[in-house]
Amino acid sequence: MKYLILILSLLFVISCSDVEIKDALNNMLTTDRELAYLTSSKAKSEKSYELSFSEDIKVRSAKCHGRKFSCKAISPTRVEIVFDENLSLTEETEFFIAVEDRNGNISSFILKLTGKNCNIPKLIINEISSNGTDTQPDRIEIIALSSGNTEGVYLADGSKGNEQYGFTLPSINMNRGDMLVIYWNSYVKEGSYRNKSSKTTYNLMAHSETGLTGANGVFVIYDTKAGDGEIIDAIIYSDFQSSTYSGFGTARVEASANDIINNIQWIGSAVDSSKTTSTRTLSRWIGSQDSNTSNDFYTTITRGLSFGEANLSGEYIEEKE
Repeated sequence: MKYLILILSLLFVISCSDVEIKDALNNMLTTDRELAYLTSSKAKSEKSYELSFSEDIKVRSAKCHGRKFSCKAISPTRVEIVFDENLSLTEETEFFIAVEDRNGNISSFILKLTGKNCNIPKLIINEISSNGTDTQPDRIEIIALSSGNTEGVYLADGSKGNEQYGFTLPSINMNRGDMLVIYWNSYVKEGSYRNKSSKTTYNLMAHSETGLTGANGVFVIYDTKAGDGEIIDAIIYSDFQSSTYSGFGTARVEASANDIINNIQWIGSAVDSSKTTSTRTLSRWIGSQDSNTSNDFYTTITRGLSFGEANLSGEYIEEKE
């Protein structure tokens, strides 16, 4: 048998020109065996998604149990999926898709999809306490700069995939100036009240089993539970002042910081948390233009926390207190 293979190989070489042999060898050596991979998955609306791939593909098959949908190529590397009915904003829907590249390589993916609320108010982080105690627990205050509804907005103590815990907001209709105060790992009577600025403050519990990450952390607001839409706002805080975030907190926190930087949601060094306590919080300067830098925040004076109300406290200055 070995002799037969050798004879056939010789006959092939004899019957081909030098150019043909070179082309055949190049084809064998350069055949693409790499699978196309998913570079991004983004919710575009309550019922549509856009998938982007690393190379030109065509859809071989797609399935979603109990749901009707259509797939449409919007470029050689991008596919739009449109469902007949809105996806849930809070519960994930499992979706399967298999794609084939130009060389016949097939790759498949199982995705967890949630719809995107297209009526979210503009939200910014206004105050945060990550050194909480039993009497002054970890909290996050978020203020609305426009009206809208919060259903499906995802809050996380890290970037998606690196968070220790995440909380999906329920449906709350907010007006400009209204506030959310989220008690991260403690009990509070949930409800709303009119604050001193004649705006509404909503108290919520996130039900986390652990607090925020102390002096070094990242907090992010996403517009979808799946974290595959857009980042609404984020803050990076640390008592370790560096713009590179190498060796910054735990590996999870470091990865989160770099994700936020790469998404252009933060610029430069973290907000300095070295002077914070359970009653000295990180608060946004009134009138801050949300520059996504440490200049947006300051450390309040002792007992200067003001969750649910306007940030009127002075800045903590160690030498004078």
